[in-house]
Amino acid sequence: DSVIPKDNEKKLVVNRKNLLSAVRRVSIFSNRSTQQIALALTKEKQQITTEDPEKSSRAKESLEGKYSGEDLTIGYNAAYLKDVLSHIPSDEVVVKLNSSISAALFYPEKQEGGSELTTLLMPIRLNE
Repeated sequence: DSVIPKDNEKKLVVNRKNLLSAVRRVSIFSNRSTQQIALALTKEKQQITTEDPEKSSRAKESLEGKYSGEDLTIGYNAAYLKDVLSHIPSDEVVVKLNSSISAALFYPEKQEGGSELTTLLMPIRLNE
């Protein structure tokens, strides 16, 4: 209970399958060792990007979702993010965030069967 952040006020609600598919497509172009991708979130648009200077490759994909909070860019290991999204049992996923260096919480939009599923994912520092 002590590792679950209580001050994650920024909120992203997005279709889980669309987000998972976008992460899979973008991660193909990420660095093989870091698998670093970035989520750039604003009220107007949400994007997933990656860049691998070693292979001179980059990718960008836009998402359709609802984001509330200050603009935020946060990095994740694509493999871990895919794993989290694969285990959420609903069509919509709710992501609660605080900053680019604090843990994000992933929830199904609707909890099932009297249990409460909470998944925590730590970000990675982005290369500038």
